[in-house]
Amino acid sequence: MFIDYSYYINEYGGSLTSDEFKKSAFKACSYISANTMDRVDDYKITLLPEKLVSQIKTCACALADYFDIFSKIINNSLKVASGESKGNIKSEQAGQVSVSYGDNSSFTKDCLNPNYRDLLLKSVLNTYLYPMEINGKVWNLTSKIINSNRCSCCNII
Repeated sequence: MFIDYSYYINEYGGSLTSDEFKKSAFKACSYISANTMDRVDDYKITLLPEKLVSQIKTCACALADYFDIFSKIINNSLKVASGESKGNIKSEQAGQVSVSYGDNSSFTKDCLNPNYRDLLLKSVLNTYLYPMEINGKVWNLTSKIINSNRCSCCNII
């Protein structure tokens, strides 16, 4: 993994526990590697400019947060479906005790849709790994064009 818990907490300001971070950060780093056609991995990241490495690490932290959210939503939904849980408490009443369960949030429903999750993750990826010029060279890690001096989205040389 090219991010560690110390970076996540101290530089990014994350709030996951160490165990939550380990699970989600592994997924985040794998996602970045897959979507950069393996141009970013534990070894290759050391060869990139510092500004780009910072963007990649921040992207991995943001993705780790989303992977953790998705995991919690999916696990909660599975517990509800199996009868292990009634879901999240939706409302409470103190007089004559009344509790209702459920989660009608559109975000929760959207997160159960793999297409929505993919769009959200790609949006995060593009936010941090957009084409950028560093010292006269354009870096576009998410482009499908490999070894080109030309930016695939805007034809900058």
